Amino acid sequence: AMLAAVDGHVAVAESAPAGPGRQEAIRDGLAEQLLALLARRGWMGTREEALEAYAVDLALNAQGLEVWMSSRAKG
Repeated sequence: AMLAAVDGHVAVAESAPAGPGRQEAIRDGLAEQLLALLARRGWMGTREEALEAYAVDLALNAQGLEVWMSSRAKG
């Protein structure tokens, strides 16, 4: 399950266009993955509650993935 989650994060990062806005695009993609996971697990809260609860995690993961993608581009 963890490797599938990592693969999903990588796929989101690789699909986000380079340049300004990439980190936000990654965060949005990660949020959609999270919401789908929560739905499969029976989350009873709202979309807004989930995004608020995981806001820091989504932001940090997006930032880390953006830095990783930038470092890959530099070689």
